[in-house]
Amino acid sequence: MGARRLVWKAAWLADHEPDVEPHLVPMAFTHACRTAVQAATVAVHTQGGLGVTLESDVQLFFRRAKGWAAVAGGPTAELGVIADALYGAARR
Repeated sequence: MGARRLVWKAAWLADHEPDVEPHLVPMAFTHACRTAVQAATVAVHTQGGLGVTLESDVQLFFRRAKGWAAVAGGPTAELGVIADALYGAARR
């Protein structure tokens, strides 16, 4: 629930007031990626051996959660963007 609200707020601010909190979009991405991967991992582990078979839909969610994050650069890459947005002005 927290990732969804953070994404909604980040999307609204990016659309209506992009200069107010520019760090919120990478924060939402990072949090949503980590939440999706954690939820999919727990689901795979809960189902045991069935969770990694092709007959189970859980393996699709796991692959998508890992793949979507990798295509966009991954949540770790966004941490530098967040740090620059929050503390970049203080370092200069």
